[in-house]
Amino acid sequence: MAQYRASLQASLACKEAIEQAISAHYGDNRLNTEAAVKEVLEQFGPERMQVILANTVLKKEYDGRISRDNKAWAKTIPMPEDGGDPRHSYALVVDKVNPGLTDLFLKQARKVLQAPEKGSVLEKLKQEPPERRPAAPKKREPER
Repeated sequence: MAQYRASLQASLACKEAIEQAISAHYGDNRLNTEAAVKEVLEQFGPERMQVILANTVLKKEYDGRISRDNKAWAKTIPMPEDGGDPRHSYALVVDKVNPGLTDLFLKQARKVLQAPEKGSVLEKLKQEPPERRPAAPKKREPER
């Protein structure tokens, strides 16, 4: 039970971090989704953030400000059991920011999480080049 409570507290903190990141990175009618998502990912990791976002979308399934793609994605995320108290899943809904901003945040989060790890160009340049083999001679085909 102690482990469940600790996990619930971490999830509540993640929900609040998402709300704070969206609020902090919103200005002039723009949301810097990259910075907001990076901030939450660094603090809580992808699994917990996905669960909070999926839970939010599932609880707001009929909200037209959330895209169909994000609604379909949320249904694919396995949700943890709520420990016998369904109120816990409602406590983990991102609701202190506009759902349209939450949708933008989620779209960026999905993009970041689905992108394969790309190394920096500088790191690739620092690596030793692969051994070069002489090219195989080209076959000469008769002219037609």
